[in-house]
Parts: sequence; C-alpha cells; structure tokens
Amino acid sequence: MEAIPSPTSPSSAADSTATAGTTGRATPEPGSASRKSHQTSNPYACRDCGRTYSRPEHLVRHVQTHTLGRRFACEICKKSFARKDLLRRHVANHENDSPKKRQRLLSSPNSSRVTQACRACAAARVKCDESKPCRRCVSRNLPCSSYEASTSGSLVHLPASGPDAADARPSGEWFTASTDSKPASHSSVPSASANFRTPYLGSTTASTHGPAQPNDASSKAASGLMELSNTPFFDFLRDVLYQQPVDLSRTHESQGPAVLDFCDDMDMDLTDMDFGLLDHWNLDLNDGSAMVTPAMASQTTQNSTEMSQMRQNLANVWGELPWKWEPTNKDNAYTEQGNLPISSKDISNAQFQETKRQLERVVDQKLNLSSRDQILAIVLKTCRDASTASRVAASFPTVDVMDTMAQAFLAAHVRQVSTWIHYPTLKLNAVWPEWIGNAVAAGAVLMPAPTLRKFGFAVQEAVRITIPSRFEDNNTAIQNLSLVQSLILGQDIGLWSGNRRKMEIAECHLVIPVTMMRYRRMFQRCMYPAITVSASDEGDVLEQKWLKWAAAEQWKRLVFHCYIREAQLSMTALTNPCMSYSELTLPLPERKALWCAKSASEWKAVYLAGAAGQNTKIPSLAEMYRDARRFVENSTRIDMQLSVSVYLHGFWSMIWEYSQLSVVHQFRSYSKEGSNALLSSRREELTRELQAFQFVASELEGISPQEQVILYLLMMHLHVSLDDLQIFSGKQGEEEARRMYPILQQWTASPDSWYAVWCAGQVLRYAKLFSPGTLKDFYAIAVHHAALALWTYGVVSRASQQQDMPSQYDYDAMYLDDGGDATSLRQFLSFGQGRPFIQGLAGSSSGAAPGDASVYDPRACMDIAQEILQANFRRPQDALPPLVENLCQLIKQLGNAAWAVGLGNSRVLTTAMAVTVTTTAVATATLLLLVRSALWPRWGKVLPNPLKTADKVKVEGLVYRPDAFPGARDVETPYGSIRVYEFGPEDGEKVLLVHGISTPCITLSHIAHGLVARGCRVMLFDLFGRGFSDGVGDLAHDERLYTTQILLVLASSPLPWTGTNAIRLVGYSLGGGIAVHFATAFPHLVSSLVLLAPAGLINPEDFGAVSLFVFKSGFVPERILAYLTRLRLQKPIAAARKPKEPPSSSSPTSAVADIAIPEATSTAEQNTSSSSSSSTDGTATRIPLEQHVLMYVRWMVLNHPGFVPSFMSCIRHAPLTHQHESWQLLARRKAGTTIVLLARDDELIDVGDYEREALPLVGGKENVVWKVLPGAHDFVMTHTEHILRELDELWKM
Repeated sequence: MEAIPSPTSPSSAADSTATAGTTGRATPEPGSASRKSHQTSNPYACRDCGRTYSRPEHLVRHVQTHTLGRRFACEICKKSFARKDLLRRHVANHENDSPKKRQRLLSSPNSSRVTQACRACAAARVKCDESKPCRRCVSRNLPCSSYEASTSGSLVHLPASGPDAADARPSGEWFTASTDSKPASHSSVPSASANFRTPYLGSTTASTHGPAQPNDASSKAASGLMELSNTPFFDFLRDVLYQQPVDLSRTHESQGPAVLDFCDDMDMDLTDMDFGLLDHWNLDLNDGSAMVTPAMASQTTQNSTEMSQMRQNLANVWGELPWKWEPTNKDNAYTEQGNLPISSKDISNAQFQETKRQLERVVDQKLNLSSRDQILAIVLKTCRDASTASRVAASFPTVDVMDTMAQAFLAAHVRQVSTWIHYPTLKLNAVWPEWIGNAVAAGAVLMPAPTLRKFGFAVQEAVRITIPSRFEDNNTAIQNLSLVQSLILGQDIGLWSGNRRKMEIAECHLVIPVTMMRYRRMFQRCMYPAITVSASDEGDVLEQKWLKWAAAEQWKRLVFHCYIREAQLSMTALTNPCMSYSELTLPLPERKALWCAKSASEWKAVYLAGAAGQNTKIPSLAEMYRDARRFVENSTRIDMQLSVSVYLHGFWSMIWEYSQLSVVHQFRSYSKEGSNALLSSRREELTRELQAFQFVASELEGISPQEQVILYLLMMHLHVSLDDLQIFSGKQGEEEARRMYPILQQWTASPDSWYAVWCAGQVLRYAKLFSPGTLKDFYAIAVHHAALALWTYGVVSRASQQQDMPSQYDYDAMYLDDGGDATSLRQFLSFGQGRPFIQGLAGSSSGAAPGDASVYDPRACMDIAQEILQANFRRPQDALPPLVENLCQLIKQLGNAAWAVGLGNSRVLTTAMAVTVTTTAVATATLLLLVRSALWPRWGKVLPNPLKTADKVKVEGLVYRPDAFPGARDVETPYGSIRVYEFGPEDGEKVLLVHGISTPCITLSHIAHGLVARGCRVMLFDLFGRGFSDGVGDLAHDERLYTTQILLVLASSPLPWTGTNAIRLVGYSLGGGIAVHFATAFPHLVSSLVLLAPAGLINPEDFGAVSLFVFKSGFVPERILAYLTRLRLQKPIAAARKPKEPPSSSSPTSAVADIAIPEATSTAEQNTSSSSSSSTDGTATRIPLEQHVLMYVRWMVLNHPGFVPSFMSCIRHAPLTHQHESWQLLARRKAGTTIVLLARDDELIDVGDYEREALPLVGGKENVVWKVLPGAHDFVMTHTEHILRELDELWKM
C-alpha cells in the first residue's frame, strides 16, 4: 500500500493534546437553566445524577431510587416502584381511575407540591405555600425563611461492583458535583464499591434529571436491548389463528413483533459521572448475559379494554418499517463524545488483559504515538466545546491500548470471507489517520467490555464526520485506495452495529463508495491488466510488479466486498441492491496463496508454480453464471471461498427479480390461485441452477460453512416468501395476518413447505460449525430467517391440525439438520410424512434447549436457534454483539408466543389424559406449596423491632434502653427503621462505630463515651435485626446490605458526614468485616480505619464443616434450623469455647451459634457470677456490662422477630470468612491510616493465624498499625482503656 503523508503532523497533534489536557478534573457540562437554578438554591445534591434538594430526607429518599431498586410491586398490574408512597399513589389510581381524574392530573401535574418549603414547615414536615411568607408562619408569628445555599456534603449511592472496583483514583480525577463553581468541602466521595455487588440497582437506571421511573425512556435505552419482553404477542397470534368475538371498542390495528426489526435505539451516552471515570465494574459486566425473559401472560379471555390496550402496545412494536429510525432533537453526530474518555485504570481490567493475551497478532507492526495523536486530533476536531475536548484529551486511551484494538480488528478481518486488506504490503503507521481510526473503532466494538465498545462507536462517529472533508478538499482522493477503504470500513461498523440510527445512516451512504468505484471503472476488466512474472524478474522490478498486483487485487476485492454487502442488505431488508451482477466484468479474485504471500520473492514462486499451462484469462462472475463447471476448471487460479461467496450473493439478485415479479402477478407456487406459467418456469430454472451448483460445489475445496448457509438460505427463499412470513407475524397488522393464514395453510400442505423447513434445518446445521466469534452480522440474520420459517411451519401446522400428531409416532425420527440422505428424510420431502426433528447442541451449558426438538414444537425449535447464536460467543474474549443479542430476543419472543397460545409441545393429549395430568399436577403443586410454607417459611420484608412489638415495661427494664445514648433517632428506610445515636461536640472529629454479629451497639458504649470525652462527635447504630432496628427478611445480610445501611445512616445526620476524609470508622467483630468493605469502596471518605478483633479471615474450620453445610446447603428446613439456633443462643455462658478448641456441641447449629457468645461475655464471668449478685453485706452490686449484654442477647431471641433470621443470614452471607481479596485492598490505603487491634485471649480469632494471613495482605507493619492487647473477644467492654490509649496515641487526641 502506498504511503501517504498525514496532513496532521505528530507535533501539532501533541500540542493540541497538551493544550486540551490541561484540565485534569472532569467537570459536568452545563445543564438546563432550570437545573442550574436548583443547583444554586438547594444544598443537598445527588452525586449520581446531580439532582438537588432542599431537605436531607428528600435526598435520602431520592438516593434510595438508585441503590435499593424497585422493591414495591403492584399486585394489580405488577408494575414496580422504588418508593412505597409511589406504590400507594399508583394503587389509589387503580381504585379510583376515571377520565375526569386523568384529565385533571394531566392538566395540573404536581399541583399539590410546592417548589420549596420554608424552614419552619420543613422542620414540622407539614405542607407549605408557594408564596412566602406562608400562611402557617403568618398565623403562628414564625419567621418564614428558606434554606440558604451551601456546600454541604451529600450522599453518594452504592453502585454495582466488580472485582476491580476498589482501585482508588487520585483525588483530582474524581468528578464532583458541587452546587457552585468552587469545590465543596465535603464532596469527594468515590462512586466505586469494592468486592461486593449491589442487587438493588438492577431495575433502576439513573437519569440525569432525577430518579428513573418504570416508564422512563432513559431507563429503557440504557439497557442496550430491545424492550420486547413485555409485548403480549401471544394475544395477536391467538387472534390470527383462532376466531375471536368481535371487539367494537378496538380502535387501533393490532400488529405483531418486528421479526426483522433487530436494531435498537440504545443510548450510547455516558453520564457526567461516567465521563472519564469508567470504573472497573463497568468493564466486568457481560453485556447481554442477563437476558430479559418475556412475560408469560395467561390465555384466558380478557375484557375488551385490556385487549385494546394490548393491540395498541403491539402497534408500537412494529413501527412502520424495519430499521425505521425516527430522529429527535437530541440525535446528532456529537452525542457519543461522552464515550471517548477511558481511564488508564480501566484498561488494567482482568477481562481486557485476558483479551489482549489471547489476541493473535497478524501484523508485526505496532501503532506508534504519532498515529495515536493523529486519531486524537480527528476526535478533538469534532468536539464542539473546549471542556469536552479537554476531557477527551486527558483520558484518551494510550497507544498500547489502541494498538490492541487495531490488532483485534486485523485478526478478525483475516478470518472473514471477503478480505480486502493486503497485510504483507500494509504500512500501519503510514496510511491515512482515518483508516487507523476506523480500524481501532472496529477492534474496539469486538471487545467484551461495554465501555470499550461504546468508545469504538464514538470513534467511528468522529471519523464519519471528518472523512468527507478529505474528498472535498481534494477530489482526486476518490482514487485513493486507503481513503476508500476507510470509508467502507466505517460503513461496515455502522451497518451491523445493531443501533437503529447508525444502521440507517450507513445504509444511506452505501452508494457513495460504489459510485466512486463505478465511475473509476473499477467494475470493468480493463482496469485489471494481467501481470506476467518471469523467472528472470528480480530486485526492484519484481518488487514493483508485486506492489502493482497487490494494489489492483485490493481494489478488486473491495469491489466484491461491496457487492456481497449490497446483496446481504437486500436479503435482510428486502430492498433493491445498488450493484448488478451484469456490470461486474472484472475477473474473480486470484488464489489465496498469491494474496497471502509475505514477500515479492514468495509471490513470484507461487505465481510460477501455478502458471504452468494457464494461458487463458481468469473468468468473470457472468461467465460463472453461464457455466458453473468453470469453478472446477479454475480451482487453482481463483480464491475459491470468496468466488463462491460472490457467486451465491449474486444469485440472490436473480431470486429477488423473480420475487418482485411474483408480487406484481400475485403468484405463489404453493397457492391455488394466480397461476403463471412463465414464473413457474423461472422458479424451476433457478432451482435447477442452484442444485447444479450444489453438485459442482461438492467437488470443490475450500467451501466453508458461511457459503453453505448462504446456499441453503437461497433455496429456502425459492420455496417460501419471507415477506409472507413477516406478514403472518404481524408486519402489516392483524387483518393482513389473517388474510395470510389460509395461504400459509396451503403452503404447509405442499412440498414447498417441507423443502423449505429442510433448508432451514440445513442453515442451522452449518451455523453450528462456525468458528467461535464469527456467527454475526448477516450470518446471524440468516439463522433468524431459518428460525422464522420453522416457527411459521410449526405454528400453522399445529393450529390447522393438518398433522395427526399421535400418528406421527408410527415413523422413525429424522433430523432436518443432518447431512444424511435417509429414506425417512426423502419420505418427508416427498409426502410430508415422518417425525422431523432439529438437533440440540451437544453439551449445552445454558439449559435453554435440552435435547432435540420436534419441528411441531415451535418453542423448542426457537430455543435451539437462540442457543446456536449464543454458543458461538462463549469464549472469555468474545462478546455477544448487540445485533445478535437483539435477534436472540426476537427468536425467544416467537417461541414464547407459540407456547402461550397452546402450541408449546408436539404431543396432543386426549381430554381424559388432560384432566388426569392437570389434576395430578395441581395436587402435587399444592402439596409441595404446603410443605414449603410449613418448613421453609418466607420471612417478611420488614421484621419489626421490639419497640413495635414488645411490652414497654420489658424494654425499660433492660440495660440497653431506647434512651441509652443521647441523640437517638429512628431513620425510616425501605428496609425498615434504623436506630441511630449521634452525640458529642458538633465541631469534633466524626467517628462512626459498627458493632458485631449478635449484639447491639451498646457493646461499644464505653468506647463511644470515651471518644466523646476526648472531643469527638460519635455516631452509633444498630445493624438490621439487632437492638431497636428492624430486621430485613427478604435480602441476604451481606456486605452490600450493610454498606448501604451505613450510607443511609450517614445521610440521616443534620451534619455533613460525607466528603474527603470526613469520618473515622471503627468496626468491631462483624462490624470490622463490614468496615473493611466500606473503606475499600469509599477510600477517600474514611480518613482512619480501626478494626477491633475484626471478622473476615476467621478459619471456617472453627465453625465445623457439618455446621456450615447445615446452614448453607438449604437441605435442612428453615423453620427447624431457626428453632435450633434460637435454643443455642439462649444457652448459659459456660458453653463458650476456649480458643482453638474443637466444637463439642451436640447439634450442628451449636458450633455456628457459639460465635455469638464470645462477643457477649468473657470467660472470666464464670468465676465472678457467683459473687456478682450480692456483696458481703448483702447489698446488691453493679452487674458488669458484658453480663448485661448477654442477657440482652437472650432477650432479643425471645422478643425481636428479626434477630434469629438476621443471625442465620449473616452466617451464610456476611463477610466472616474468605475475605482475603477485600483485605488485600487495604494495602492501597495511606500508611498509618489502618489500625488493627486484636485480643490476646480471643476465643474466636486466632492471633497467630491473623498475623500469618492478614498482615502480609494489608502491607505489613510498615503500612498498618498492628497491636495485640490484653483481653478476650469482648475486650471492647472489659479493656476499653487499652483501646482508648492506642487511639489517643494514633489520633493525637
């Protein structure tokens, strides 16, 4: 390839990079005027979406929409909500839904809400007036003033995470959303979480203007998938197949699913929080692995209103045409620039590194810095403002990362059929920067990481904008091979991207390179003169001949690539191709050995070895159509795989011409009406020619599964109209589908249908043989076409009862996707008799299609088709392309629709059999439900605390009373209420204390009062299910739940507890394990981390293998396990174990429950219990705190419904053992900010084991303060002064 100097020098690009990269901190782009107004007037801002509030409790409620998910579901319509008050409002609308009310709500939305309440009304939590002063303040002579704008810290929601999520970023890189232009004093809170996943985020997508609601368009677009799961297509299909009562209230036309509308409108924008700060968990997501299961609606007759609503929903699915894109004001070429910045730490992700390691380098050259800067210059040229340019320049990928992307494209390109890049003459750093940019983009979209795929699409968009200027600046550029290749490569990326906008734009521009090459006569043989090589050619003469041949061959292959692409698009969208086989007089591509020769001398040797006796010219495509046997004659001269592919794709043009004439004359070979001798003759002629070519192809070498898929797809099109299949599935509405149903009934009774479904089975057969990661683009669409044919045949045959299903068992099973020529197969193709099956994938791991599927079982066939597509992308370095993912959704929808209308299996049961089976199934299910409800009870979502259930006298008689600490408050959350205590000087250092597994926060009272005496502001709270906090019965008590609880507790304070180095965190026992996760998730928030006898690395053997199995396996009924645990937690103190003593308890639950006892008491209590109740003079003495705590544990067992379920859930899910990865992340903290204090005689934690395992993980004693203090596991109550002295020394108090 000829080297072309770049118009943008590396120095200039570097200068622009330096200029644009001066701003290290990412700042948000200006929003709307209303949003800026709120940001300047409300002090509490959400770090995720930037929405601001005047009251902290409103912020907490809003953050819960990000963190907690939609936990409240409507029992009437199943819609879910993030807040209970929204659910109540929604249910009220169900109860009192009228047109007048709906009109009133639409005319005056939020009429009962005011913009901002005054201070007095906000404190009293009553309704305020829009005008100030409000009537309440005037009547009560109160000052009516609003909140002033401030820079108070706000709460950051807890995001989903991955293994690498805890990498701490420099403080300058964190995006801050302060309410004014200055950085907030308490604002820098990381949005990454470490080593835990938050399940409460899955159903909520954050919008840039507030919490996402269920019908929010942004939440739909963010999924990247087509929202087809909620479409009741089965209702449409039922109406087509079976007669329904006339519905006079129906006003909208019912339509089916977009069976070819496999593109989507996914939003490729990143939020401001994501801009330049793409966390590791984002890269670890398996895009597309979580498929949405379509809703299975009932088959009962519904009222006319519901039916009408279903039909309206169906009409919205199809739209007008496949690939139809409706532009909006937001759509432009610059919306994807938010995807360009990528943090360097994102690329260190293990998934990306594994992809890089598995990558096969097909070109020895590496991308240099100058080429990377030229791409950056192209991208910066498209940035519309300086702030965007600075962010892009500051976090643009490194040259090594971009080289990896380019190599990924080159490795994928060499495996495709129509290769048009000549690698031996490629000078990677000398081609046009647009060429390199599109190569990088094409490689990025192949990456398994969603972030890198978005980056690739953004680069492709930038190059698409700039490349026309190359041709406009100098019109001779249309003759430049490198630029034309760049243009075609960018179109390839968009055409099969799966994004509706990109696909339509690419389709609009396909004709541009075709026209360029057509008028440069690249379609004609005269542009490709024969180059002869003699044995005497050497040196520069040979080199020039080789380069000239390579350039001509690249042009030739580029023409054929465009021709194949046009044919594939025509088969996909049923449109006319813009290239004709009749105008392609150029010779077919020469053999691969010449194309792959790595040097001029090797090329010469291959040429001379194959030139003997070859005096004729290489044939053209038209000559092959005249005589297909010329493939055999020229098998040693042409690239057989590419030539056969060109031949077959050109054959589609003939089939398309026949299809168009059939539409004009309303001719169908399987219909009894509209006979036409000319078209019948033409169809028979095309069928004979394809069969003749199939016979010739059996003698050829180098035919791949790709060509076989195209061959059988063409045969299928000759025996069924794809347009008929689309109409039946609802493309043109219900009336047209009903009109098509009798026509397809004739088809299923004719040999055309039997041959068509056999061809569809052959398409699936060869699709299974594709190399990993190659069943994509048009070949995935071919699988969908075959699945649609099988589905239609099965549905129509079953619905019309043409096949007597029981009689089919008289025949042997035969497989349509087998390569044999069995007698049973010939009998089916000739008479339609037999038991046709589709083979399932051997060793299927997903379980979607276990075993084989009858053709008369549409749902099972669709499962196999979907599994074929997904199984091709099972390697770690493969990602399921968006286009393939959308096709899987459509195929699944077809299968579910057939199942929903009663066509789910091939066996027809008699009435007696159906009654027997139904009765047995109902009886069995009822028995199982009764047993399950009795032995495996479902705990309620919120288990009330003793303040709500116990006798007030019993509560006040305890050592731990609701007023045990000053500053008590109950924080209401969707999980239930949390008991929080906050006291001490308001300007003191803020310290948060987290207690252990079985005790409330009273165990840390000595430490709390000691810290307050030293001038600290202290906050304590009861974990869920302990003390006076409600229990959570429907979620796992793991690090995700408790970290979210800490965030809710911090947000409940009237003082700012968030920001850089905002708090000191003290965790005891289980609280220590929770504190480790919180500190690694939010490293900048925690200035000092103190771990007191922390859990996390406890030896599981101390619990006992049988005990852990009993708790975690699920075999022991939950009710029995809870009973045994409740008994064990009430046992005397003497049951506490000595250190490292093997469990001696009589039941498996005893060893596990013993973890609660060392936390609640010391072994010394046994010696003092006899003398602690009375003194020598008979007067009562003070009972030690540790004894009171144990008594309170027993009291909680009897009076707190959530205590035992919480304790059992912690044993199963809490961070007690095997937390080595999270502890290793503590080594990244600043030296001296992590403090580990252990007890010498701890019954639960072995000091020696912790020193051997934990100390190396956290960086040794050079990085952490490691001390062993006197006492047992309850040393926080018995040896408090030792702990406080260590804190005095470390915190300089």
